[in-house]
Amino acid sequence: MSNIKLSDALAGDGKELSKQTSIVNLIIANAFIIGGIVLFIIGAAQTALILGGLAALAIGIFICIKYSVKTVYNATGCTVRERSRYVRYNQMTDVADFLKSAGVACNVKLDGSGEIRLDIVATTDGKFIRGMFFQYVPYSYVPISEPFGLTADNVQKLFELIDK
Repeated sequence: MSNIKLSDALAGDGKELSKQTSIVNLIIANAFIIGGIVLFIIGAAQTALILGGLAALAIGIFICIKYSVKTVYNATGCTVRERSRYVRYNQMTDVADFLKSAGVACNVKLDGSGEIRLDIVATTDGKFIRGMFFQYVPYSYVPISEPFGLTADNVQKLFELIDK
């Protein structure tokens, strides 16, 4: 999963999450890029203008790559963020029982001992998460569950259970 973004891996059936292009960020990035090119051309003899042009060009390219596309939860239109939470091994039975009681088909397969990580994609308003559990096996994390989704009150209950 190192080559795949978490939000892509947890997208599920594609109905809950979608990618949207941020027009405002693209306009800002293009302004920096064009300004950087103009400063670079104008400052052919002056080092300060050349450096300013290169800096503006670099900032524009960074904004274009990093902030031009955002992942959105379709039901509310909220932007989602990727996060990781760590779960103690002795809490996993309680978490698995909670997920089953919440109606989530999530089969957690624990293998021995090791650190457990919950990778989630959560909306900024906290009303939806899509997550997946991983267990540390020397030198890597191995998936121990299928991706699952929770909404509204179940999200807060899961975080309260993990944060005990």
